[in-house]
Amino acid sequence: MLTLAPSDIRLGVQLDSRDSAIRAVANFLVERGAVEASYANSMLARERTANTFLGNGVAIPHGQPQDAELIKETRVVMLQVPEGVEWKQGAKAYLIFGIAARSDEHIGLLSRLTSLTSDAALAERLAKTDDPAAIVRAVEAESEVFEEVVPDDGYSGSRVFVEFTNPRGFHLRPASQLAEAT
Repeated sequence: MLTLAPSDIRLGVQLDSRDSAIRAVANFLVERGAVEASYANSMLARERTANTFLGNGVAIPHGQPQDAELIKETRVVMLQVPEGVEWKQGAKAYLIFGIAARSDEHIGLLSRLTSLTSDAALAERLAKTDDPAAIVRAVEAESEVFEEVVPDDGYSGSRVFVEFTNPRGFHLRPASQLAEAT
């Protein structure tokens, strides 16, 4: 299982663009001995083909599968950007998880990150915290099991509930497209 340690987190980072954020998180992976320096180019190329912004200020830049030889060891690092950096039109990233995975080890991490993307208040607290252990605890917490609850919000249209049974979850690209369509 891919884990995040306090030493894998940088707090209070200031960045001026999505590309500079991707380069910064790639450099952090290089410093941690996880990837070759050219992995940054793979991460930038991946971003051009698939947006890695998950929602609620969380982004997960990672490289292209064909560049797996640039990965020395599977690792995740995180940059906290309290002021945020524009990731896509109108959306800022505050918590940027750089992922280098040689296999599917990162899938468990992605499912754990759903707790951050589904809880705006938690994501906002973590974007401002000065305690890296608080971020580790939030990421390591097991995802909650959500009951099917129909909110009493006055909406009278029909609702569709979808259950995903794939143990690997719902991949980033179709999940992004579904979120943008709703």
